[in-house]
Amino acid sequence: MAARYTFIPVTHLPKIELNPILGAEVWKDIVVDGKVHHWYAVSNYGRVASHIMARPMARGSGCERFINPDQFNLLKGRVNYQSDGKNIACVEHMLLFPPDFFTDYDYAVHPSSINGNVTRTVKQHSLVIDTHYSIDTNPPTRLLNVWDSIPEEAKQWIRETAVINHIDHNPINNILINLERCTQRDNIRAAVKFYGGSFQSHNKGSTKLMKAPIEKESGTLDFLL
Repeated sequence: MAARYTFIPVTHLPKIELNPILGAEVWKDIVVDGKVHHWYAVSNYGRVASHIMARPMARGSGCERFINPDQFNLLKGRVNYQSDGKNIACVEHMLLFPPDFFTDYDYAVHPSSINGNVTRTVKQHSLVIDTHYSIDTNPPTRLLNVWDSIPEEAKQWIRETAVINHIDHNPINNILINLERCTQRDNIRAAVKFYGGSFQSHNKGSTKLMKAPIEKESGTLDFLL
């Protein structure tokens, strides 16, 4: 299958409005479960890109897939709705990983991958904060003074259970400075306080308000290795 996207250098990516606090857009290879994955990159402004490229082989032989870290293909986020079907919960991406990337769980192998690569859905806000603001070097404020003394088993529990709060309560605003780690209780209480006691009916992520800027993810898995 021919590649759908045109890959371009990062310097030629569409420009975005820079935040005066965050400064320049910085791109890094994504971090998932504490491990760097070189097939994709994410910026501190919440944009996600693929480094997976395709070039045609001999006639009738399809395409060869390879990684070019200097070329970027911007990926469209896929909207994940809450159980009511009206309010947006988050933006997510279905990404490819090498078959040996995960050791604690057997994720599904993509049927079109000739190398047995697996797929996993990853939330966009998790990609941003885990890549650009590691919990080990930037622990939550309540744990800042004791993080170094916490046993490793407890740290791992915290890594796996901490949730991410959108400070402005907008689930599609995944710029780094809009994200913070907290407990599930703190996350719910912040939402209730912001929405005056009923955040479901007043959610900023409602279908009506968020329909225009969101596009369904398309073609992300065409670049298979």
